[in-house]
Formats: sequence, C-alpha cells, structure tokens
Amino acid sequence: MAHFGSGHPSRLWSLECLGLILGHVLDVPDERFASLDLDEFDDRQLAATSTGGVSWDPWRLLLVSKLWRKLGEPLLYYTVVVRSQAQAQTLSDTFHEHPALAGHVRQLRLEDLYGIAGAHVVHCTAATVLAVWLEVSRYSVTSDPDDIAQAVALSLLNPRRAILHNGHGYQGDIYVPAYVAEAIGTWSRLAYVQWTFGFGSKCKQERAIAASLGTLRRLEVIDIPWQCTPSLEALKLAAVSPALRRIITYKHFTPEIVAWFSSNAPMVILEGADESLRSYYEHKRSRREYIAHFIRDIAPESKRRNEREDAPPMHTIRLPGEILDLVVVMALQRKPANPDDEYRYPTQCLAWYDKKNSTALLRVSRQVREITLSYLVQRPFFGSISKMVSFTDFMLHRPDLVHRVTALEFDTVSVGTWTSRHGESRQEETQAVSNVYALNLSIATLRNVRSIRFGNTVSDRLFELSPSMLDALGTLLQLEELSGVTIGWNRGYPSSVITSQCLARFTALRVLDNALWYSPAVLSEHTPWYSVFNTLHKLEMRHALSEPEVTRGLWKALALMELPLLTSFGYPDIDLAQATPFFEKHGTKLEKLVLNRCRHGEGTPTRSLEELCPNVTELEFGETLEPDAYHSARHLGVTRIIVNEHDPYNLMEWWDGWTKRRRDAASPAPFPALKEVHIRAFWRWDRGSSWLELSDDMRAEGIFVYNSWGEAWRPRLRRPGPEPLVIPDPPRESEEGMDVGAADVAHTDEDIDEDNDVVDEDDDTDNGGDTGGDLESDVD
Repeated sequence: MAHFGSGHPSRLWSLECLGLILGHVLDVPDERFASLDLDEFDDRQLAATSTGGVSWDPWRLLLVSKLWRKLGEPLLYYTVVVRSQAQAQTLSDTFHEHPALAGHVRQLRLEDLYGIAGAHVVHCTAATVLAVWLEVSRYSVTSDPDDIAQAVALSLLNPRRAILHNGHGYQGDIYVPAYVAEAIGTWSRLAYVQWTFGFGSKCKQERAIAASLGTLRRLEVIDIPWQCTPSLEALKLAAVSPALRRIITYKHFTPEIVAWFSSNAPMVILEGADESLRSYYEHKRSRREYIAHFIRDIAPESKRRNEREDAPPMHTIRLPGEILDLVVVMALQRKPANPDDEYRYPTQCLAWYDKKNSTALLRVSRQVREITLSYLVQRPFFGSISKMVSFTDFMLHRPDLVHRVTALEFDTVSVGTWTSRHGESRQEETQAVSNVYALNLSIATLRNVRSIRFGNTVSDRLFELSPSMLDALGTLLQLEELSGVTIGWNRGYPSSVITSQCLARFTALRVLDNALWYSPAVLSEHTPWYSVFNTLHKLEMRHALSEPEVTRGLWKALALMELPLLTSFGYPDIDLAQATPFFEKHGTKLEKLVLNRCRHGEGTPTRSLEELCPNVTELEFGETLEPDAYHSARHLGVTRIIVNEHDPYNLMEWWDGWTKRRRDAASPAPFPALKEVHIRAFWRWDRGSSWLELSDDMRAEGIFVYNSWGEAWRPRLRRPGPEPLVIPDPPRESEEGMDVGAADVAHTDEDIDEDNDVVDEDDDTDNGGDTGGDLESDVD
C-alpha cells in the first residue's frame, strides 16, 4: 500500500483505493459496449444534454490532481464509443495532440462512417484495440473517398473480439468492395465474433464476411444474437475455420444445419436459447455430470485407505490379470435385487450392467477402475440424449477407450421422436433436433460402433433419421444392427426421399429392426437397387404409413433388391396385391414373418402367403390385432407364434372360434404344426389369469404357451383319477335292502361330482355314472 505526504486529503488514500473510485465512475460496462440496443445510447445522451452535461461528466474527476489524472486517463480511454461526426473529430484531434492517450484504448465502438476523422481514430488505436464494434451495413453502401479511408483502415486492426452489427441491411452488392470482409481476413488474433442478423441473407457482402471468417485460424466462437435464423450455406463458409468450437444462436437451428455440423464439423458445439438445446450442449456441465455418474468422490475412509491411487488394494494385487478381468465382468452383470425384480415389464429397457456395483468397482483402485471402464464403454446405455453428449465428451478426453465402443443403447422414453404428427409441440420439435445433433456427434467420434438400438423391438417411439443422418450412419463401416428408427422424416419441410445410393452405404448391416419407412424410395442414377442391403439377414418394419405412394414405392424397391441373406421379414399390413412380386423373389428364403395382418387387397393373387413363403416356421404378430388376424396368416409349416398383445382376448376369441369350427368340421387348422406360443407382454403366471385358461386349452392340443421369460405354466390335471373301490353289500331279498343299496350308489356319485368340481366336470361325471350302473347290476 503506497501512502503520500500531507496536503490534499486524497493524498492519504492508497493507489488501490483511488483506482476503485475512478474505476467505478469511469469504467464502461461490457454489456453497454456490446449492446445492440442503440436507443439506449440515444436516451442516455439526451438525458446528458438536457442537464447541461452535469449528469455525465466523469472526466471532471481528472482535474482533481495530477495523480488522479494519471490513474484515470487509462480508465477513461479504455472503452471509446463514437456515435457522431463531432465526437469522432474531437477524438481525432485529441489523439493528434496527445498520441499517448490512444495507447490506452482497448475497446473501440464505431457506429457509423466518420470520414478522415474516423480513419485517424482507427490508425491511432489499431495497435492496442482488443475488441471492436462496427456497423458493417454502412461499409456496403459507401462511395465517399473519406469514408472509404476509414473502411480501408479497418485492416490495420487486429482484435481478439469483434461485434458486427447489421442494422440497415446490405446494399450495393455489385459495385462496392467488401471492405469489412477484407479487413476481417487480416485479423489473425480474432477468437470471438458476434454478428447481428448475420449468416442469413445470400448477398455478396455477407458471403464475403462469412468466407473471411472461415480463413481465420484462431476463431473459436461465432455468436448470432436475437431471433436470427442462420442459413446453412453461409455457416458452411465460416465452419471451415480450424479452431472453431462453438456456434451460439437464439433459436432456430434447422435439422439440416445440425446434421451437417455433426457430420462435417463434429467438434463444433451448437448452443441455442431453447432449454432443451441449452441443457444438452453446455460443454463443461455435461462433462461433469457424466464423470460424476461413473466416478463419484471417494469417501474419506477410502482416501485414507488408498492414498496412492496407483497401488491396488492388497486383496487384488496378487490376482492375475485374466482372473481380475473375469471377476469384474461377473460383478458388473445386472442381477435382480429380489425375486419381484425378475418380473419387471419385459420390454422395459435397462442397462446390462448394475450401476451400484459399477460405481463401487470404480472406487477400488486405478487398475480395477480401468478394467471396469473398458467394459462399461463397450455397450453404454443412455437414459437420455444429454447423457450421450456427456459420454461423447468423456470419450474425447479418453481417446484410448474410443476403439472399445461397439454398441449404443437408448431407453424408450428418452429417444422417441416419432409417434404421431398430431399435436406435436415446439418443444418436441426442438427435442428431435437435439437428438439428431447428439447422435451425429457420437457417430463422428465413435467409429467402431456395430450396433445402435433405440428402445425395444415393440416400441412405437422411434428415432427419426433424415437423409443426411442416414448418410452419416453409412460412414460407420462396421455397423451391423440398427433398431428403432425411421428411414427418412418430414418435419414441416418438403418431404425427403431415400435414394438407393444412400442405402447402399450400409455395406455391413445385418439387422434393421423395428423400423418405419417414412420417405419415398428413389433409384439413384449409378446405384441400382440390387446393390442395396446385400448383407441384411433381418428386415422388420413394424410400423407403416398410410400414404399409398410411399407403400407402393417401397414394395417395388424391395422386389428389385437381391437380399441374398434375408431370413426374417416384417411389415404390419401385408397386401398381397402389392407384395406378391417381393415374396415371389424372396419368399423361399424367409424363415420368419412379422405382421399384423395379411390381406389380398385389390386384385386376386394367384398364390397364398403359405405358397409364397413355404419355409416359414415362425410368425410374430403386433400389439393391436383383430381376431381374424391370426386366421389371415394361416400356414401349415408354422411351429412357433409370438404374440405382443397385452391381453389374451383376441387370441382367445380366435382360438375359441377355430375350435368351434373344427368341431363342426367347417374349417381346417390354420397352424396344424403349431407347438409353441410366446407371449411377450405377459411375464407372471398368476392364478385367476385369463392366460392360464388359454394355456390349459392349448396344452390339451399339444401347444405350449410361454410367458416373456420363457416359462410355461404347469398345467392343471385334466385326466380323471382312478375309479373308486366300492365293496357292495350282500344281496337282500327285502325292498328295504334294495333301498340301502341305491343310497350307497347315490352317495358314491355325489362324492365323484364333488371331485369333478376340482378336476374336470365332463369326463369324470361320465365315469361316475358308469360306476353306479355297474354297482346296481352287481346288487341285482
């Protein structure tokens, strides 16, 4: 602390104290310097004018003493705002007389063109300015030589931060050179640019500025304030900057922008004002959340026990690496905490690992933690898309683990973007865009992924894949499984198409399950349909649109594909009038069909489904069916049926109807070879359940019914017990004796009837009657 002698009272104050006083009065807040609301400055200036300047004369503090002036001048000139020609001229004269004052300027705001005076201000401050604010629209219309001098002088600046305001729109595209763009191309230190109404139009001036930004090697952040919707064409020009890491806008990132950046500039984080986007892409917070999920703070006792993290505990130090590896894998496997956990809803999506055990293993030692992480990252499970963003960020900091990621699995409730187009909110729209961005980010980082699954196989909440998203997925050369997706989308934009060239990228895909073909299939010029999906074993589209053109185009495209390895196929509503060409070509390969119903539609097909697909042994039906759905797919070779309905009533109605027709000899068995029925949506055998009655009826016909866990109900006894041993009374001559014998027989019949209430009502009663008849003849 420096002190001074007697004299003026302020000499007794320390330099730090004087600095605080002057800084409080002279400092211009950053939000005022960067403000885009020009009316705010107008109001302040008007207020100062009406009071004769008394309300805003901070420079008067510099007249207190030489010391105050020495300390205050750097603060006064740190931020310079020029709003009029008179201000620019005064500032130019001041810098001409006192050049040292220009060396204090760090932030320069020029709201217009001020001719030679403005050019001189730029010349004097160029060496020290770190942030600049420019009204760039003025530079696109100027033809005055003095104003051009200021425009050319901008190239002398080299700021780290630039705020470009386009308050008047671009004009003069043809004749006026792009002065601002040329200047920006020379700003080698620029790391942050804020461009109001930027990246929106297609004029020459704006394209030139965007292209210049793309040449900068230190540009890290692009900020597009207010309600501006940037165009992808303009953003592409700036996105080639090698250091670019963030693009900030306030709403309206289009899905195509998100998809393009994820595929071509995956390191660039897109941030928006929408809560869903903001929650996903806050870089540091997401990383902390992910690390906290896997590696929580070690308890104080553990810290004291393992002060050296590199040293494993004594009980693991002698274990061979192979044994320790097996122990970790066994400990990670999910196990039911109690018997009831085993009977959770069967289609519920859960992680394959036990979260509690994994957290405990991560705390044991560095050796155990690394082994645990190597298994956890192989097949991560995400309860939400934001967790996937955090995981990707974590993997960027652990490149040694990236090659181990082979599968991505997502919970049903967190990733669904397609259910119905009716009543979809803006929040859901934004959520869908966020999901696309997150997945694209992972695709660009995790190149060894072989399987991507969204939800379960019967979920109606699907992840939407645009054509550009499909192109990105096609770059995963090892991708073998894709489940729970739509092929194409249409979110308020012109309907997209799916080309054969796009689908031909999936050269390793073996399974496409629980899919919806959303967009029209179009043949590319140099990619025939027979080159598509040549490795596919399973193609199950469990959802369908009601658009006839898309459906017809799909069946035509499928009929033209070779599909040499296809064994399982699914489509909800199979219309043989359209599907016959496909089944004629591929039907003999199929061993399994997934459908809701098979119908003939328009026309009269000459061949049935059984004739078209003679080798099918397994049928799977959807969730919502009509009773005749089972009969519509009759097939003599089917031995196994999978049912996804939540209640047995449709199946029971079909079964009862068929058994009745069979007794009347009116209908042949639809599945005479049937041996197994598997109910996916039913998991616990409870007494009193309607499923039990159906199971008993089918078991009597030699058909076993299994719940979702593969458990069959132990059938109740259906056959009658042994005939009761009855010792007849000795014959009597009297009428009274005959009455006694009859009473014994009646009593025996009553006992048998009571037993029949438990075992069977029909068969055992007949036996009891016969037994009574035999006894009566013995008595006689």
